[in-house]
Amino acid sequence: MSTINIPSVHLPGIKILTELSEDKIQLIYEFLKNIPAPLGVNRFISSFSEALGGEEFEPVADAIYSFGQLLSYKDYDEKLIADDLTESYQELASIELPDYEKGILNERLFRILSNSGFLVVTTQAYNIGYEISALTKSTITSDIRLLFGHNDYKTKNALLLYKMILKFRSKGQTESQTFYLDRNDLLDLKSEIEESLLNDEKIRNENKGVLNFIELS
Repeated sequence: MSTINIPSVHLPGIKILTELSEDKIQLIYEFLKNIPAPLGVNRFISSFSEALGGEEFEPVADAIYSFGQLLSYKDYDEKLIADDLTESYQELASIELPDYEKGILNERLFRILSNSGFLVVTTQAYNIGYEISALTKSTITSDIRLLFGHNDYKTKNALLLYKMILKFRSKGQTESQTFYLDRNDLLDLKSEIEESLLNDEKIRNENKGVLNFIELS
């Protein structure tokens, strides 16, 4: 019995992996071997799909990317993981592969894992991101509030505010906070963002060829 529990979301990707032609499998091996540096999940999936020729290969890329957690375990090696993944797939999909097909899947998983050492680094990055509160989405919308009172003004009075909604992930849970800003707040925020972007560019340029900064998205 397998000691690995494959999330059901990745079963379709592994199923496709069992059905791919040998030519496509070789493309996967080449793609993994030639990745110049660790990639975030979205860039990895899009690059993988482009290399194989279509969006229908996204489930395979998603499944492969998830193997990073398994590779990070110190007491696992690629052969053991491939064996466990093969057994887990059969158990969770409620199928019994013929010995020939089982051997093919096991070999494919082993070759993929053997060429996916970069996933250990990306897993470390994601684990750090999981431990801290990370912004997932931000929106700013205008909010006009009409003001009423006893006066003879020819035009109505109003207050123009901006509603900023921040969605963030903390310990695996998604939360949101709403803040109201005025024009001065927007200008201050713009200045802070522009300064941060300049600092980001400076740090990347100073460490070009020395550090590869992984984008988590």
